[in-house]
Amino acid sequence: MVVSPRWVQRGPVIAEVCARKVDARIGKGGFRSGTIAALTRRLEELPADVVYLLPFFKPGFMDLHSGEDVRKGALGSVYAVQDFFQIDPELVSPLAEVDLAALVAQGLVRPGEVEDLAALAGWSAAEAEAALGREALVQLVGRAELRGLTRRAHALGKKVIFDLVLMQSSRDCPLIAEHPEWYLLDENGAPRIHQIAWLVYSDVALFDLVYNRPLQEYLLEIAPYWIEQCQLDGVRIDASQTIDRPFLKKIKNRIQASDPQALVLGETLCPLHEARDLPVDMVYALLVDFHRDVEHAGPLIDFIEETNRAFAPGTMALAYFENHDSPRASAVWRERFEELLRRDEAARARWDSALTMALLKNLQAAVIDCSVGSAAGCNMARGLELGSEWGEETRTDFENENLLDFAQAGRPPHAALVRAYGQLLQLQRVWPEIVDGEVYFHRNHGTGGDPDDRVLVYVRYTTAGALLFLHNFDPVAVRRAHPDLAYLPQPPAHRTKVFDTYAALELEADSATAAGALLPLQTQVWRLY
Repeated sequence: MVVSPRWVQRGPVIAEVCARKVDARIGKGGFRSGTIAALTRRLEELPADVVYLLPFFKPGFMDLHSGEDVRKGALGSVYAVQDFFQIDPELVSPLAEVDLAALVAQGLVRPGEVEDLAALAGWSAAEAEAALGREALVQLVGRAELRGLTRRAHALGKKVIFDLVLMQSSRDCPLIAEHPEWYLLDENGAPRIHQIAWLVYSDVALFDLVYNRPLQEYLLEIAPYWIEQCQLDGVRIDASQTIDRPFLKKIKNRIQASDPQALVLGETLCPLHEARDLPVDMVYALLVDFHRDVEHAGPLIDFIEETNRAFAPGTMALAYFENHDSPRASAVWRERFEELLRRDEAARARWDSALTMALLKNLQAAVIDCSVGSAAGCNMARGLELGSEWGEETRTDFENENLLDFAQAGRPPHAALVRAYGQLLQLQRVWPEIVDGEVYFHRNHGTGGDPDDRVLVYVRYTTAGALLFLHNFDPVAVRRAHPDLAYLPQPPAHRTKVFDTYAALELEADSATAAGALLPLQTQVWRLY
């Protein structure tokens, strides 16, 4: 696998965002969806290089054959797509709040989308609705607001990619009636539901994708349409490991014919060997379980080294500790640390807040995700889910009406984590070793290692620079590591601490133990030369 766009090789930070949940609220009328415009207003505060949008297409809720409402949860799944070429109307600003003249003046409405742009600019929302029809006007505004999002992102030096769904549609998608031959059918002639392992998606209809040329031609046009219409910068392909490779190759070629710099990110929730031959620019690094559950360095090192052996040099992998498919890691960690504090006197003597411990673990995982790759093997692009940067504990759960607490980002101790994420993003841009460097893991059974394997130590190095990463996984004890660095191309001329999670979160460090040691849950990064 060879990365195509050069910018992808630099390990961009990618933030997953469900627009439905951006500034959503619950009022007298029930749940009020977040919008694309709300996300545009929050773009500058998002500590990422790339915004990855969960599906923004018009969703479906019904079953054409049974007439039943089959939506998942209260809101339905964003992956149950009724129309791949329309935006979910709930993600569009209410028409009464839209300034049509401003959209036209800013060039966000394209010539040809309406017969007379000048007339549109002079209309009220009610007049435009009467002239164009409500559905057409909503879609016109939606496209304009999506263009506004990408324009603002590009002005900030960010990119925007979107989730491309290829395996299924909603069960009320018009394609079911128009092209029943595009679907796998059950014994009753109805489209099959989608099932992967133990996961059952009863709200969707499964495409008959393999060797189905007309269906493939239809699906091939989705990504180029949105890239060309709204200047999006690439796609994330849902469940890419389940799609036949010749078709995936066609998709990648078609997308990058539209934009040679477009990113094609493939979701690969599968064994490593099943992802090796995917024709995509970036795969998934399956580190979630390690971050959440592993308390020793050895198993994590084993898996990363297995990943390096599995993929060709130059492979990029998205590394994250939570996303929409998983629980919020900060909530899991806080609950575990609360239990530790209840039963462990030494932990209580050290800590007075499980939340502080969870935020330290959050930041530690973020540092690991951006730094454990290797230029000679698989390099990592750090991923986060909107809310990771302030330690959000509520799942995105796009099928239901739960809300993210954006105000938390401005309150201590969460605000310190927000600042730390901003600092880490800037540091990644000036640490060439985490892109160009080899990695050397210091296993704890070697000289200077931790006898309990609770410290993760590695160096990212080139001939010109080297960074030493030290992570203490122990939530209670001070740990020490004294790695032998004789293998480096040049001896460490000086050691300068360039990042410390205690300092980043504005925590006091015990001066009696800080020198030459790692405090509980502490991460330190040192420049060696």
